[in-house]
Amino acid sequence: MWLDDKKVTQIEKNITSTMSRQNVPGLGVGIVSTDGLIYSKGFGVAKVEEKNPVTPDTVFRIASVSKVLTAVGVMQLVERGQIKLDRPVNEYLTSFKVHPRQPTDDPITTRHLLTHTSGLGELAPLSSYLKPGSFFGLGRIGKPLKPLGEFYGNRLRGDSPPGTKWAYANHGFAALGQLVADVTGRSFADAMLELQFEPLQMTRTDFLRRDRVMTDMAVGYNQRENQKPVWDFDIITMADGSLFTTVNDFAHFARAMINGGNGVIRSGSLGRMFKPYFQLDKRLPGMGLGYFLESRMRWGGHLVVSHDGAWLGFTSAFYAAPELGLAAYAFANTNAAAPIHIAYNIMRTLIDDDQSLFPQAAEENPAVWPDVVGTFRPTPGWNSNARLWYSYGSQFKIFIHEDQLWLKARYGSWSTPVQLEAADPQDSLAFTAERVPIIFRRNAAGQVDRLLIRFHEFLRV
Repeated sequence: MWLDDKKVTQIEKNITSTMSRQNVPGLGVGIVSTDGLIYSKGFGVAKVEEKNPVTPDTVFRIASVSKVLTAVGVMQLVERGQIKLDRPVNEYLTSFKVHPRQPTDDPITTRHLLTHTSGLGELAPLSSYLKPGSFFGLGRIGKPLKPLGEFYGNRLRGDSPPGTKWAYANHGFAALGQLVADVTGRSFADAMLELQFEPLQMTRTDFLRRDRVMTDMAVGYNQRENQKPVWDFDIITMADGSLFTTVNDFAHFARAMINGGNGVIRSGSLGRMFKPYFQLDKRLPGMGLGYFLESRMRWGGHLVVSHDGAWLGFTSAFYAAPELGLAAYAFANTNAAAPIHIAYNIMRTLIDDDQSLFPQAAEENPAVWPDVVGTFRPTPGWNSNARLWYSYGSQFKIFIHEDQLWLKARYGSWSTPVQLEAADPQDSLAFTAERVPIIFRRNAAGQVDRLLIRFHEFLRV
């Protein structure tokens, strides 16, 4: 139904050209329908030095795509009545506690952690990174990982009130992994074997380097021309990004996500996971329970959920259209963004939908440009703004030059000004910058005081 020879040719042409352009040594790709795996193939090499080819059974690290499996594990415990999403997570955590910014703030809940709205930010306390055996959250291969209770202590604290702001938080998902462990009375890795991998017959998947994933493991490489192997470490925080899996094995999980849970999780629970709990505008992505939710406007009204991941020498991406019964994913052994582009384009090809976010052209309206000119910075919170600092320098400047409206970031790819183009004929404050939606908002007094991009709100200063 979904694949024919023409689409396969189109997909593989895009894969090989993207790999060449981004200097990707090896890549594994899978496409899944409700019937099961309908396409699996390896491209390039898993080990450059030995010229070992990538196959659908090559083991990759899939980095932050791990989070969606962790989220499903949490929801399985919710189904069992062992966790309630809106109760304080500290009622269930016994190894350590997570704290809001101030004692007077609302407590951090499991839902906050699943939606990156806990107030936690990018970094753990500095003292955690400097402890013996926990060099910046990394563990040596073959050595026991430091327990999170020792790594964090009770010092994991947010810097914005829970529920008020979105900030991607690896440590929030690490806490969810510890939650699974504390509630089940097993290690997180063993609990996930019992909750998901064994029921789904995922025999080549694990959060630890155990025998099930130690053969045919890909080596991670830098993206530079010389393609040198990167240093290899384990991840102390585990639940946020340490999963090992193969294209063929991941297909079992992907099918469960589009096939009503396949007995591992109820379809109603998946429906809750695919609901937006944080979304600044319907034209921007939303945040479900562990999943990013693409704007339906971008996909012709279809529900598309996703997650991607990056780790030293590895990148991954997973897209699923649950209402259509379709999923696609790609794993690479380098830091290139190729898997994200490839998985996205596969979904576009399969759905056969060229719907853009703003299908109707909008005419430029220079009359509103003076309203948006100014400097915009994120809401307070140093740690919760860390990604914005190294992505944009945590600031946007909007200005008019040579009869055009421009956006300039303090740092990053947009430190060279990019043109803002009118995007929505129904909203003169909606623009795109290199196809990325930029939405301005007015306050009650009619003044433009906010800039929205993805999950982030920037305030005029």
